[in-house]
Parts: sequence; C-alpha cells; structure tokens
Amino acid sequence: MISFIPIKDSKHPLYTYSEKILVESFPKNEYRDLAQQKEYINSNALFSCNIIIDNDKPIGIINYWTFNHFCYIEHFAIDSTKRNQGYGKMVLEILKEKIKNPIILEVETPDTEIAIRRISFYKRVGLKLYNQPYLQPPYRREDDLLPMRIMVYGKELSDDEFSFIKRTIYKEVYNYIE
Repeated sequence: MISFIPIKDSKHPLYTYSEKILVESFPKNEYRDLAQQKEYINSNALFSCNIIIDNDKPIGIINYWTFNHFCYIEHFAIDSTKRNQGYGKMVLEILKEKIKNPIILEVETPDTEIAIRRISFYKRVGLKLYNQPYLQPPYRREDDLLPMRIMVYGKELSDDEFSFIKRTIYKEVYNYIE
C-alpha cells in the first residue's frame, strides 16, 4: 500500500534518501542547493517533503508547496529501480484525493520524446497542459531561466489565475521577483 512519510527535519533517517532521489532524478539546475533544501524542510511550513512508501520500503519522493488557493508540486520522482510499475499514477491519484485545491506542476516544453511522454503521462492522470509560456526561475544565481510549461489538475485557469499562481511560485518557491 502506498503512503507518504513527511520529512519535517533533515535529521530524519529517510532524509538522505530524499536527497539521493532528488540528485539522481533531476539536473542540477532543476533543484535548489541541498543546504537550502535542508533549511526549507526544517523551517518552511508551506513546503512539504515526502518519502513515498510501498510496503514499508521507500520508492520515491514528492515535494510540494501548499498555498491557500493551490498546491504546487515542486519535485516528484520514483526511484529508477521502481519506474514503469504504475507507482506514478498511484501516487498522483492519492495526492488528488488528499489535496482539494488545484494541483500545479512544471514540465519541460514538449520538444523531446521524453518530455512528450512525461506530458502524456500527466494528461492520462487528469492534468491539463496550460498554453501560456512559462519560465522557471533559476535555483542558483549562475543559472538561467528555463523554458517550461505549467500543468494543472482541478480546474481550467483564467489568465489572471495563471498570473497569480506564477507570481506566488516565483516569490515563495524561487525567491524570484520579475
């Protein structure tokens, strides 16, 4: 049975697993410095780092931000040894039941086969690709803005709602002001 173990302290025994999956699953420019990651886990009430568990064994991570009007999934990854076994769909179904507000996430632009497959997966579990251009702010000063797209579950976004969500993510997640 799938469950989430919230990591509220970087001294938690499973914290190192969350770092391992984050570093293995994402390019360096798609996650923050690990010292800052620890700081967020230890002290930011909006940020939730979760280890995904199946039958008492860790199989992945899902990190998200809970805002008043939406939930933003920052990082979601299944351990490479457990991929293509249906876990991603199961995890998102659980999250959709748990979170009552719209769920937002960033995806790569549909320019590569892997990006197209990832977008198709999210569409199959009910998320919709928002057509507005979106640039992911850099996690590190030396990095550039990344062209990405937003996907949403739970409602169609008006342009004003998209702008509000974008500003909130930029400010709270990336500490970035346009």
